[in-house]
Amino acid sequence: MVDSQLAQFLHEKYALTDLKEKAATADSTVYFATNTWGNSTAEVELFNEVIEGDQATAITQLASGLRWLDEPAVVSLRDCGVTEDGTLYVVRDEAEGNTLRSIIDGRVKWGTPFSNSEAHSLLAPVARAIDHYNNADHAELLARSIDVDHLLVQHHNPSAPVMLALVGPTPDATSTPAKNRRAFAEIVSQLTTKPVDEELLESTESASAYLEKLAFPHKAQPEAEADDATVQWSLPAQPVEEQRERPKQHFPDTSPGFPPVEPHYQQPYEYPGYAQPEFFEPQPQKKSKALTWLLVFMILLLLGGIGAGGWWLWDNQGEGWNAQEQEMADTFPRIISEKSGQRGWLNMKCESQTPEDGQKARIRCSDKDLGVSIIDYGDEQTRDGLLPEGDTEVIGNEKCSARSYKMEDVTPPAYRIAPEGEDAQYLLVVNGAEAESKRMYLNLCEKSRG
Repeated sequence: MVDSQLAQFLHEKYALTDLKEKAATADSTVYFATNTWGNSTAEVELFNEVIEGDQATAITQLASGLRWLDEPAVVSLRDCGVTEDGTLYVVRDEAEGNTLRSIIDGRVKWGTPFSNSEAHSLLAPVARAIDHYNNADHAELLARSIDVDHLLVQHHNPSAPVMLALVGPTPDATSTPAKNRRAFAEIVSQLTTKPVDEELLESTESASAYLEKLAFPHKAQPEAEADDATVQWSLPAQPVEEQRERPKQHFPDTSPGFPPVEPHYQQPYEYPGYAQPEFFEPQPQKKSKALTWLLVFMILLLLGGIGAGGWWLWDNQGEGWNAQEQEMADTFPRIISEKSGQRGWLNMKCESQTPEDGQKARIRCSDKDLGVSIIDYGDEQTRDGLLPEGDTEVIGNEKCSARSYKMEDVTPPAYRIAPEGEDAQYLLVVNGAEAESKRMYLNLCEKSRG
């Protein structure tokens, strides 16, 4: 039962109502929630064990830092905290998809376990996510998810074919980077039905390095398993009856700026102990047939690029930034696109703008609902001279932080974001109807596009 205080908090912050029990784990209850208008969903996990004192304080402080750990292969963690009675709660995007265990079982049953190269294609984004959380000193937040029952296959998401689902702190959350790497290696082992390469695991310091060297042991010849690689990893077909029309969705606190998108037609994720979703098991195929289908697929892709998909290629060609703009793009690669005219943060188009007085360079990324301007003032002193006095909100974590200022009497709402440290010459301005929540998801920390 969700207490009234937490229910009110979820309603005020996320407009979430109508919480319905979805499943239960050994130490928590998971609820499915929708917003007032029925166009946004979330998953809310409430833990049974009461926590207090320093642990409760640490979890409360953790909430702001979580917003900087954005990874495509991790179900977005929206918030976490502790109620007055000591109940730990976690709010994240709704987890959907077939479990990786069900896919593995189907492949093994038909005698077609995943090859090392297939495992690489499937799990590379997961490995990067694990490394990111490990390096950010938050290995414990993913520990429960590095499990075949909590890794969910995303049938229509090529950038992250598998996602870590059961994400967030727990009352007894303890893990280390080494434990997470070990757990990941065991996942790979289950996919390939081959034992963990203990020597390789010992010699590599990241999940990504382990997976890369396992799939391509000869770096000069990354096609080492070319025969296997031609057989693309196959996902079970989706039942026709599941492809019913559903409301278009916005995810206001995790996916700002996106137009409404059709939900993925996937089986709802069920936790261990509950009935697993049905799926169609892949049939064994001869490589000759796989190659034939691969050629057909490539031809269709070519035709699609000329026809229905050609508009995207044209729209996303882009032009190079000038020297100062390129420096900004390299400083904020998770926000600014590689080239002017391409899509950056939250699929918003980024374009060069004429700098105003006192500015060295200016780039604007925007769509019809949200925008962010990134401005280079040359030095911290010049930038800070433009910031208002008074209260400010510090966002980020101990490694990367920024000061946030609300711009008064501005409609729609707008916020100035002033990075600290080595990026203090820059100022970001986020504006739009949902700017207050969206600003918390600006990734200012990552310096690679990975």
